[in-house]
Amino acid sequence: MSFDIKAYKRLKIKHYLKKINLFFFFHGACLNTTNWIKVEQVLNEKELKYFWIINTLTSTLIKNSIFKNLTSIIHGPILLLHMGNAKLILKKFNSINLWISLLCLKLNNNIYSNRQIKKLDTLSYTENVYFFYNSMQSIVKIPYSKLKNKKVIRISK
Repeated sequence: MSFDIKAYKRLKIKHYLKKINLFFFFHGACLNTTNWIKVEQVLNEKELKYFWIINTLTSTLIKNSIFKNLTSIIHGPILLLHMGNAKLILKKFNSINLWISLLCLKLNNNIYSNRQIKKLDTLSYTENVYFFYNSMQSIVKIPYSKLKNKKVIRISK
């Protein structure tokens, strides 16, 4: 069995796209060796796992996958980032470093752009359901209080 770096990277990208439900695409445009060392130190400090990939290999694999619309985002070196068991707070995660910028997020075979995830605080399912429950409680009470104060006129035929 022949083993080369291109085949390994192709398998690793396929693994990320198929098996890992939550990971981030970061764009690292102007990274020299000293900047990359600082980025690596921050990622290791926060216990994040990463994989650095090349543009051409990624774009050819994504064109043949279900994420065809993602090819317009990929221009340059891409950093695929995911976490092990760390609790994710998006506002802290969004500002990991100045040299890499968040492009998008893959969550359960859906791609969310940076603009879509900007207003989220966490990706915790229980916290989001609790927030949804509280908002539904307040929304349901609003029409009832408005109707309670007004008389309803019925038209009979």
